[in-house]
Parts: sequence; C-alpha cells; structure tokens
Amino acid sequence: MTFKHLGALLATLSLLTSCAKLVPGTLIHPVQSLPLAQKPRVSITVYPPTDMRPQIERTGDQPRVSAFVILIAFAYLKKRGNWVTNDLALSPALRYELDKMTRAHLQGSRFFKRVASGRAKTDFLLTVDLLHLYGTQYQAKTITASVGENSRSTTVATAAFGVYGNAVMRYRLYDQRGGKAQLFWERVILGTAQQGPTGKSMKHYGLAATAAARDSLAKMTLAVTDAIERYAPPPLDHEAFVAGLKKEQADGNLVFLVQRLSSDRSATEILTLHHNTGRVLGHRIAQTLGTGFGRPLEWMLSRQRLDGTRMPYPEYAALASYLAREYDLRRVDDIYHYHFCGKKRGGPSTPRASAASAAWKRP
Repeated sequence: MTFKHLGALLATLSLLTSCAKLVPGTLIHPVQSLPLAQKPRVSITVYPPTDMRPQIERTGDQPRVSAFVILIAFAYLKKRGNWVTNDLALSPALRYELDKMTRAHLQGSRFFKRVASGRAKTDFLLTVDLLHLYGTQYQAKTITASVGENSRSTTVATAAFGVYGNAVMRYRLYDQRGGKAQLFWERVILGTAQQGPTGKSMKHYGLAATAAARDSLAKMTLAVTDAIERYAPPPLDHEAFVAGLKKEQADGNLVFLVQRLSSDRSATEILTLHHNTGRVLGHRIAQTLGTGFGRPLEWMLSRQRLDGTRMPYPEYAALASYLAREYDLRRVDDIYHYHFCGKKRGGPSTPRASAASAAWKRP
C-alpha cells in the first residue's frame, strides 16, 4: 500500500465520520394561553434561573470509535454512542431565554395581575434551578472502506434511534407578603419530548430539547398556580354562591362539567350535564394540559367553568357539596378532587353513555 492509497483511505474515513452540523438553537417558542382565573389577584417575581447542569450537557458529546482495523488497502471502523447537545445547539443565550419563557408561561396563565423579574416586590417569588436540559440520539455506525489503484469502495451501515429531549427543573415558591421570603412549596418537574430518527444535525437535537423545556414550563405553570391557590385560596362568599346555584336550579339552568382522562393521558373528555335531568348537553375532547387529573377513564367532577376558567378549590368544594345532595360524588384517593358516580339511588338516573363514548380510549 502506497502513501497515496493510505492518504485516500484516511480521507474517506474522515469524511464519513465527520461531526454533526452545529446550528445555533433557541428556547423561544409559542405559549399556550390558559385562562386559569377569572380575576387575577396576586403578583409574582421570577428570579433568573440558576444553571446547575453537568459539564457534558454544556460541552455536548458524540459517538466514539469502539473498533478500528486497517490492513493494507482496507479499513474497518465502528462508532457508537450518544449525540448530546451543547450550549450552542440549545441557545447562545440560554439563561436569558429560559428566564423570558418562564415569565411568558406565567403571564399566559392569566392567573397573575403582574409577573416581574429580578428583585421586584411582589406577593410571591419563584426561583428556578436548571438541573438538566439536552437533546440526544443514540447512533451506531459501521464503515468499511477499501482503496485500489483505480477504484475506491465504501460501505456505511447506520442504526439511528429516536431523538429525545429532556428538561429537569427545580422550582421553589416563596411568600413575600409578610416582608420576608418564606418557602412554602418546592417541586422538581420533568419535561420530555420525542421524535423519530433524523439526519445528522444538531438542529434536530436542539429542537427536541426546546420541546422538552416547553413541556416542563407548561407543567410548572399549572403546578405553581395550583400551589398558590391551595396555600392562599381566594375568599368565597359561600352563602351567596349557594344562593346562585339554587336560583339556577330553580330556573332549570344549572349545569356542571364532568371529565375523564384518556387511557394514555394525552387528552381529556369533557361532558356538560344538566343538573335537574342529568342529560348530557355537550361533549368535547380537549388536550390534557390544564384540564386533566385523576386516573385514566374514571369520571371526575371538573374544576372548569363554562367559560373555560379554573375554579379555585373553595368554589369547587362548595359546588361538590351542593351537587352531592342528588349526585354520588366521592373523594377516594385524592382529597382535592371528586369522583363522579352518577345520580344517587331514588332520583332520575343519568342516561347511559353511548357505545362510542363507552368504548372511548383515545381521541
């Protein structure tokens, strides 16, 4: 084998094992509006996130050579391992964009009358610790190359698996209304994303990481607003609320919602029921985000109002107490939510579910 052949062989291997194309990414994404409150009443400050990711998620990683053989004019190379995004593939302005999107998700909930940043004086304070954020794909590649006087042949076999994005963030809520920040809630929330095998480009891995961050932030919005409602529930004039329900019942206009999760928790089936007759007046299937709770395929009394906003727990409990006079509502494994089991014995029974609804598993 001449040096000319060796050079051609090495050049071929170098070309076939080149790194994935680096494309600057971004965490900026559209935010789904969730009308979680009729009247925003509290304010919140979001501290800039603390980056606590391990070094490998900052610098990235790629498949490595696991076997290499070169004989005369023949070469065999095997590479396998994970592609892992680095800071450039995620975003050159990672902390800034994550801070911006955290506030955007909280503003989109329409739960807060003000969402501030830095050290602004507000009712509550939210801190964010970024524990993990990356896109990854496992690949295994085998390359066989040979070079002759007037010929060159290569064989490449690549096994590329799905692309995954993972985001793990720790959130802490503090009450600042007394002048001193007091911790009352902490949770680690995982965001995930998945897509099929793609070409060798860091852009796809970065997109998966962005989708995972979006998933984590959306879950955070629901968890944070729910924690504040439990910790500092809005006042409820119970007598006036019950009086309103009685008037609606007397006029024949009282309706309420029940719901159940699909078998894979990806969607929520929601029914509108007429209180006096138990008839189903409406049916729709919505994305689970912002609506789902309970175990799959079990009917629950919904916390949604007809206008789409979410009931605070005092109002939800008062509604359940009023409905329980005629309907069978049970708190089996969740002290905050009620299972819906239809009309009580002795009253007019609710109509049977249709065959399509009874067999409903997935939208």
